[in-house]
Amino acid sequence: MSGKRNYFLLNKRTDYERGCLEGLVLTGRGVAPEAADGRTIRLLSRVFDSGEKQMEWHRLTMRCEGTPPSGRLIIYTAEETAVSIDGKPADMGGLIRDQRMSFGDKLSAMEPCRKLSLPMAPDILLHGVKGRYLWFALELYPQEEPFELSDFVLYFPGTSWVESLPEIYAQEDKDGFLDRYLGIFQSLYEDMDRRIAAVPKLLDVDAADEEFLFWMAGWLDFNEGHIWSKKQLRWLLKNAFWLSRIRGTRRSVEHFVRLYTGEFPVIVEWRQYKDVPRDERLYRDDPYILMVFVREEAIRSEKERRTLIRIIEDVIPVYIALELVVLKPYMFLDNHTYIGLNSRIGQYRPGRLDGHLSLSFSTLTSRERSGDETVA
Repeated sequence: MSGKRNYFLLNKRTDYERGCLEGLVLTGRGVAPEAADGRTIRLLSRVFDSGEKQMEWHRLTMRCEGTPPSGRLIIYTAEETAVSIDGKPADMGGLIRDQRMSFGDKLSAMEPCRKLSLPMAPDILLHGVKGRYLWFALELYPQEEPFELSDFVLYFPGTSWVESLPEIYAQEDKDGFLDRYLGIFQSLYEDMDRRIAAVPKLLDVDAADEEFLFWMAGWLDFNEGHIWSKKQLRWLLKNAFWLSRIRGTRRSVEHFVRLYTGEFPVIVEWRQYKDVPRDERLYRDDPYILMVFVREEAIRSEKERRTLIRIIEDVIPVYIALELVVLKPYMFLDNHTYIGLNSRIGQYRPGRLDGHLSLSFSTLTSRERSGDETVA
């Protein structure tokens, strides 16, 4: 119903540096008030060149985070960027960037180019605004609530649904009530059409934002996507196919634990120790228990330990019970103490009674008692 639409997008620091700011500071993608000191906040954009004379402009949109500010928007157009100030020729782009000239003087010099002045809004249709070059000014009233303006988008050329109506309406109602009324629905339709066209980008794991990463994680049965960082979640989504094929296996547990903790765990299954002597307080005689060992350095808090349990229980078979063992970095007999994992044989050093000797925390004793004494 409409031809190809072009647009200019302001979302980089250099875009705003080519304009003029007063009472505003640059953020990542836009601008925000410098301080709530009661001063008027102003923005003057750079000059946009459509490349065609008498270009009919269509729409200006912007994103506002926080409390929307009040103020006014002024639209300027011209067929040439050369202007005359006090009888001297000047370039409009240079005038906008001139630090020696006050904001008010700049607006006064641009007054002959003013085409539209209306209350500030995040979405504005530019009915009847024509000219090869366009730029705009924002004058915002001071307010205490913070906000950020970003992603200014300027669409052109201007086309109207009225042009698709019978000729009597198209000719007599150009820029009239019907044109403006249909423009509201045309804008909604075009926004929806762009969102539909952008769906493939939302399914791109590397490009999707955090909201859609969680959405895709739910589709692929990663139900607790919030426990993963964005980097981890992207890895899960990229490898979802082969992870689903090994789900419920020892290998699956290894990869999920490594992704969360940064290191592979030690996994012990009943079949590995069923035929060897063992301490049944540590290794129970139950074929449906999976023992997963991780070092204490990989689990920094009780919350992370509980989270890791949920992660493992989500990928093991439902009839398997999990026993997660966090290996402490010191030795206790009758506990999970393993050379090379959480303990090591230290170097012998002779003791010296010089006030600097410390006894080891660990002691070796037998469990046989004679009366109340332990026999070493």
